[in-house]
Amino acid sequence: MTIAFLKELGDVNEAKKVVLKALIGGEAQTSYDEVKEALIGLGLPSYEVRLYLFIVSHVPMSSSAIAKELDFDRSKVYRVVDNLIQKGLISQTLANPKLCIITDPATAIDGLLREWEERVFNGKKNRMKVIDYIQSVSIHPILKEDDIVNQISVLTSRYSVYYHIVSQLIRCTSNVIIYTSAVDLMRMEYTKIPELLYKISKTNTCTIIIDKDLGNVSKKYKGCKIIKIRKTIEGRIIIIEDELVIMSSSFNRKVNYKEESDINLSIKEPQIVRNMQQFIRMVLGQ
Repeated sequence: MTIAFLKELGDVNEAKKVVLKALIGGEAQTSYDEVKEALIGLGLPSYEVRLYLFIVSHVPMSSSAIAKELDFDRSKVYRVVDNLIQKGLISQTLANPKLCIITDPATAIDGLLREWEERVFNGKKNRMKVIDYIQSVSIHPILKEDDIVNQISVLTSRYSVYYHIVSQLIRCTSNVIIYTSAVDLMRMEYTKIPELLYKISKTNTCTIIIDKDLGNVSKKYKGCKIIKIRKTIEGRIIIIEDELVIMSSSFNRKVNYKEESDINLSIKEPQIVRNMQQFIRMVLGQ
């Protein structure tokens, strides 16, 4: 059941009833077909759902190996893998060839819900159904958020990195420091990052360090302290004080990566977090 179909129903409340009736079964254990329909209801095309559920239930494989197993066109598989990465459902290892692995299903499904639930229907009733199924058939080690100390994820889209930043800021109860270029800060305007920083600034300090002024960009970040320095900033550092450092950097365009590509490194190691905080203070002359 696609989003386009739901929109054609006109009445959103009626759409909710139709979707929930179709997706919430009475069986004790959720079937593959139920999960497939639930994911389609959350806005995923059927071919993306099929590829995603294949990756969930198999050992990490390269895109070309997946294409061979499913008898899919290889170029199409590469495109679908990119789409799944951008939506936060899977990631890739640093191996050569890169292997497809799933991300934490709870975080991934919540990301889909935030995108669709306010527009069409309340999909929260499908959340545990999909998560439980993925965890029951997956042979990937699923780490809980509290168990993850250091994690590196190679992402093909800058906006996947932005989604990761959003997911961390939602839980933030500490001071936040953002060290990035003014251009990157302007791009963040089109995410939920400014809204979350404003909420955090009501109880904590949010400091943004940029390398130049971009007109009215600072007006989008209400409650944040904006500091301009005379150094060109390349890459991005997000610090949630005493908790987490997220470092990101665009790939070198000379090696023909997409312009929107990023590499993302999240670190919870206390000493590294403290060192990064000291580095920022040194940049600011504090």
